[in-house]
Amino acid sequence: MPQLNSHPLIIKSGEFVSDALDLGTEFVVGLIMPNDWTPASVSILVSVDGTDFYDLHEYNGAEVLFNVEPRCAVNIDPNRLMLARFLKLRSGLKHAPVAQDNDRPFKIIGTMQLAV
Repeated sequence: MPQLNSHPLIIKSGEFVSDALDLGTEFVVGLIMPNDWTPASVSILVSVDGTDFYDLHEYNGAEVLFNVEPRCAVNIDPNRLMLARFLKLRSGLKHAPVAQDNDRPFKIIGTMQLAV
């Protein structure tokens, strides 16, 4: 089994987008939600250079969303975020962001190698 690494990422109180996380050469395989969460989907912004961020969409044009609840873990297929060297989390959708009432600490779970 590959070694898993946990990286903190916070959406600050009154905000709806986190700061950027530099994944380096890691693959994202999971997301752990905060214990408390103002109800909203979680969407993702990605970047290859840490400067220009783009909303992540599926090949069919649909925005990538995680409809999750507080204090849960989300298993993420690493292929979904293969193009992301940097990522940000957003509370809500691109056109309907939801500000969080308090700081919301996430954990991004990454690994350097995938299981075969």
